[in-house]
Amino acid sequence: MRARLLLPALLCLAACSTPTGSRRGAPAPTTPASTTAGLVRFDADAGIFPRRWHRPAVDVRATALAPARRGEARAWLDAALAKYPPGFLAQHVQAIHVLGALRFRGVDAGGSNSRRRAYVVMPQGHAARIYFERVVHAEISSILLRRRPDLLDEAAWRRCLLPGARYGSTGAAAVRHGVAGTWPTEWTLKQGFLYEYGMSSLENDFNSYASFAFTHPRKLLLYAARWPGGVGPKRANTLLFYRALDPRFASLGEPDLPSVDLSD
Repeated sequence: MRARLLLPALLCLAACSTPTGSRRGAPAPTTPASTTAGLVRFDADAGIFPRRWHRPAVDVRATALAPARRGEARAWLDAALAKYPPGFLAQHVQAIHVLGALRFRGVDAGGSNSRRRAYVVMPQGHAARIYFERVVHAEISSILLRRRPDLLDEAAWRRCLLPGARYGSTGAAAVRHGVAGTWPTEWTLKQGFLYEYGMSSLENDFNSYASFAFTHPRKLLLYAARWPGGVGPKRANTLLFYRALDPRFASLGEPDLPSVDLSD
């Protein structure tokens, strides 16, 4: 299970890590509403989480999303899931729970995942849709990586790290120490990371590249060209992972993939 903090002002996004037990073709033009509807859940009862998450060390708590916001949440989720090939998600994801609030390990989170379930908090604010979709893709990427770790060349990924560089302990620790930013800076890009939170673990690093491939493909391509030693190979490795999962992801990460904002 992984988690992401709620949306701060001006898209200064942060995140925290999975409690325990989780590690970790062109996209279809549309996904039928009935297909995505089968994945979307708005319940927040205790049974949606693994039992171990209710232990004191994790103490997961969730609040249901207000009914008035569920139509908007479904529309945003439909747009995000339309980027996956038809039938693909049903093979890997059991449910996507859209929540009003999520908290565990004493941290308010914006998203997480368990074996085949993703949990995403519906944010508010001018950048809410961008954040929401990035979290959706990040949580799904964790599920996919956990199911098929053999498809990611971890050795090649680690070779992109600068000499002496190492990942942190957990995402939660990164949040508590104030090093969990989730927007690219020149400092992080020079080191081969999209943003600070990606430095917390290889899984979170991979999540960052996966989410940007779906939501900011033009930005990611530009970063890869400017920083070919770190960003370039990680982008390529991420795309290879998805194409190995399903050849219909052949166009994932290409500049013409619809983006979720107008600043690319």
